[in-house]
Amino acid sequence: MSPITSRFLQAYGDLVETGVTSVTKFCRDVEADRRNFGKLLANPARHLIRPEWLGGLVLKYGVNADWLLTGRGLMFG
Repeated sequence: MSPITSRFLQAYGDLVETGVTSVTKFCRDVEADRRNFGKLLANPARHLIRPEWLGGLVLKYGVNADWLLTGRGLMFG
């Protein structure tokens, strides 16, 4: 699994765990087909993240783009 995928899933997991979002809401917010997103969750090494999902995570949930893409800085802020 790529580092970006790992960070994406970490941020998604944190958002779900803290009650900020649910699978359905997240998919709607980042414009993800729920079935494709489910495939990514089931097998992250095999399925790719779409760029619009990354953008949605940054724009709608406030995830730090630098952290998401490079691992530098904090997840939020």
